[in-house]
Amino acid sequence: MITKSYFCDYQNQKVHIYTLENEYLKVSVTDFGAIIQSLIIKSENAQVDVALGFDTIDGYIESDAYIGATIGRVANRIGGGAYTLNNKTYTLAKNDGLNTLHGGLIGFDKRFYRVKVLGDTLIMSLISLDGDQGFNGNLEFSVEFGLDKNSLLMRYFGTADQDTYFCPTNHTYFNLNGQGKGNIYDTYLKINADYITPVDENLITTGQLLAVENTPFDFRDYKLIGDAVNANNASIASVGGVDHNFCTKSCHLASGYSPNTKIKFDIYSDYPGVQFYTGNMLNDCVGKGNYGRHTAFCLEPQFYPNAVNIDGFIKPLIKKNKQAEHYIKYQFSKI
Repeated sequence: MITKSYFCDYQNQKVHIYTLENEYLKVSVTDFGAIIQSLIIKSENAQVDVALGFDTIDGYIESDAYIGATIGRVANRIGGGAYTLNNKTYTLAKNDGLNTLHGGLIGFDKRFYRVKVLGDTLIMSLISLDGDQGFNGNLEFSVEFGLDKNSLLMRYFGTADQDTYFCPTNHTYFNLNGQGKGNIYDTYLKINADYITPVDENLITTGQLLAVENTPFDFRDYKLIGDAVNANNASIASVGGVDHNFCTKSCHLASGYSPNTKIKFDIYSDYPGVQFYTGNMLNDCVGKGNYGRHTAFCLEPQFYPNAVNIDGFIKPLIKKNKQAEHYIKYQFSKI
């Protein structure tokens, strides 16, 4: 079942929320930013909202944290705010020092979407014109949201009239204890990755791989997020927590659970990497709850960061007039 309701006004337009609901989950998505505003896990005894969010679009914009948003055209950082494709260099909008982050100044998280409901599938789409934030090619983009029992499935589609780059993702902040219920130190996480892609002082991927063995990044077995965040490690200390891409080994990217709520979370995707971020730059703000540093984590499936500029990394290339498709699935259960 999908229902539509008024959310707020923004830029002299009405913003609506579309709510997908079944016996296991209730997920609300805005038609500005294609933002997951809430993600409620249902059980016999309680309903737990595990996604950070706000009650107005102004809250999302002011937080500048991409909370719950659909990210595009290209997730994560592009070093130097430029790339070269087919012997032509394109200069992008810089919104992270000298770099481009999550699509530029006005990424897909800051757009109104066209909406279509087909049965139990919610489809949100937009057109990103040639030169949008500096990216080349006219791109038709859509994201589909659907529930399958205890899972939320998101499917991303893109078609362009030029060869270009395309790596959308979702940026939901999770707290499996319940949004607004304190920090995430006592949450257990497992990531199916033997390597991370280390970064330089500007958080730009160096092009190397670093084995996680004997480092705080070793999540091959379940361990507390707090053990990594508070580890004595220069790379973690420099950003105030974890903010690193993990090179995943299968479509089952990661799992996590809360010993308090007994909620278990699994994430699946066809992307080769996932950015694990522990909310290091969450400023004190009031949304649906009180949020601050380390009060949520993100797992953002993606191609490796800055892959557009690094030889040897798989390129997030979409070929002219050929449709690209990716998926992300969030699955919830009880331990």
